[in-house]
Amino acid sequence: MVSIGQLLLLFSDRGIFPRRRVDPYIKAVVVREYTLGLSLAQLKEYLLEEKGYKVSREAIRKWFLKAGELLSKNKIKKKRGFIAVDLAT
Repeated sequence: MVSIGQLLLLFSDRGIFPRRRVDPYIKAVVVREYTLGLSLAQLKEYLLEEKGYKVSREAIRKWFLKAGELLSKNKIKKKRGFIAVDLAT
């Protein structure tokens, strides 16, 4: 599971997300909540009612996809191969 701190670092990078209409912390919280099962419509209403941001569901989906893409690139590890040896001969 990805922490809010990791997402905050990701969304704070101006090279990846140059626009700052929405606070990076809010983006991190919304993406985290989306991974925990809230719908895009629920998150849109949360941002509009609680925080005062006018954001589309598509924008939230793009944040999620971009974060997932960047996090998966960082977590790619080389898999170790195993060789089975039969010693019962």
